[in-house]
Amino acid sequence: MQALSAQKISTLNSLIDNADVISVVTHTHPDGDALGSGLAVKIYLEQVRGKKVFFCREDNYSRSLDFLFTSADKENEAFLQSDERQYRKALQNSDLIFCVDCNSFSRTEKFQKVFSGSKAPKILIDHHLNPETEAFDLCFSETEISSASELVFNVLKAMPDVEGNLEKLPARCLTAILTGITTDTNNFANSVYPSTLSAVSELMAAGVNRDSIIEHVYNEYPEGRIRLIGQLLSESLTITPEGGAYMILTRKMLRKYQLEEGDTQGIVNMPLAIKDVKLSILLREEPRHFRVSIRSKEGVSANQMAKDYFHGGGHEKAAGGKLLCQRDILAKFRAGAYLKRSIKAFLGALMLCFFVISCSKADNGYDSQLTSITEYVNKQIEDNPDYTAEYSGDIVRLTVQPGEGEAVREDGLVKMFYAGYIFNKGISSAYLFATNHLSTAQSAGWILSGADYENGTVVDLSDKNLVEGLRKGLLGVRPSEECYVIFPARYGMGDKIVGTIPAGSPLIYRIWVIDVENK
Repeated sequence: MQALSAQKISTLNSLIDNADVISVVTHTHPDGDALGSGLAVKIYLEQVRGKKVFFCREDNYSRSLDFLFTSADKENEAFLQSDERQYRKALQNSDLIFCVDCNSFSRTEKFQKVFSGSKAPKILIDHHLNPETEAFDLCFSETEISSASELVFNVLKAMPDVEGNLEKLPARCLTAILTGITTDTNNFANSVYPSTLSAVSELMAAGVNRDSIIEHVYNEYPEGRIRLIGQLLSESLTITPEGGAYMILTRKMLRKYQLEEGDTQGIVNMPLAIKDVKLSILLREEPRHFRVSIRSKEGVSANQMAKDYFHGGGHEKAAGGKLLCQRDILAKFRAGAYLKRSIKAFLGALMLCFFVISCSKADNGYDSQLTSITEYVNKQIEDNPDYTAEYSGDIVRLTVQPGEGEAVREDGLVKMFYAGYIFNKGISSAYLFATNHLSTAQSAGWILSGADYENGTVVDLSDKNLVEGLRKGLLGVRPSEECYVIFPARYGMGDKIVGTIPAGSPLIYRIWVIDVENK
């Protein structure tokens, strides 16, 4: 958590002073953090600053969060939901707009034009990546923080009329903040920083009843949610060989168990309890698309998966997006096949360099692997006299097309396209485990998306986490070179099972070098 700018706090205070009517906006499908941070800002503005405040949200929320709102709140015209006419009227009368837990007005979806078109000054308080700062007059944006609620906590605490004294903030305001922090960290299972625990300690010391929040948030779900989870886990959960898991939630299921918007939050996290699962995806059926929730473990980017395959984004371990019918898939029954291919392509690409290899020195057929590799290389050179082979111990680079220019050194960078195969006396699409090369992926029936296949991947030969066979095999390549790098298992994944690569597998990478750079 970075220190808040005194100048920004002063500017915020002046903007509030000069406003009589204020709107607080959050993202579509509001979760606990959106509601907690937004409600905290609303209560502060009303009860501490004496302002009239509209709280704008597009959709229903989980019934487990209903305790945050009083019956007066729900009947109050200041709590707006899914009514463009009311939104437009509120914003026309607003002198100031807060956008919380929402990095751009686009995340309000169909009402974004209403919000962005307002002439009132706009303030952002958010913790997501890539905020659209140009759309706001004042930004409080911090990604190294648990939640928007934690950021709101720090902003409110720094205001001149609070001066760090939480007793000056209403109890409901503090409860909303702790609820937002609790839900966005999955009850402190992820995205927890030292500043998070410090904030929670202060909130509890100020009298917030965390036990009551836990009881409401996690122990007051409708019966149908538990029965739905049972059906999803027993009938819908699919686990791929690469370590991905997915479930597809249909509208028929929601009707069967009488569930509403928000009642399914948190289900996407459940497959991550399985040891070998590192990426979990939940699809929820909508009339013309699927809404996508993604969660991941350390080392796998849910945010990148959302951007590459689901028109979305978010945090490193928690993201979301959409799977569009008649654009991404021809029909809804194709969703499962799309998920399998995209998970295979995404997690397969990570195998290039995401693993710290502890190779076993056990034989595992090592001599036979060397014999097979040598026979393959000799046969290729015999059939193709222009090919050349260069050895680094038992690691061989078979050059198909020589490059030009400076050769890469041990501390250099190589920008390239690649295709990784389990070596089986050569290469075959059946043994492909990772690629960012478009035509190779298409031949194997894979789906590639994002900048990786468009611009190539950059690997650092000084990175000890890079597979040793690649690190040594790429040494000396030049721009525009095309080659194969082939090596026994001990220089690859060793005796570990990694994704679709069996233990003890020799590997062969086909490399198309784009450029090299020496440090």
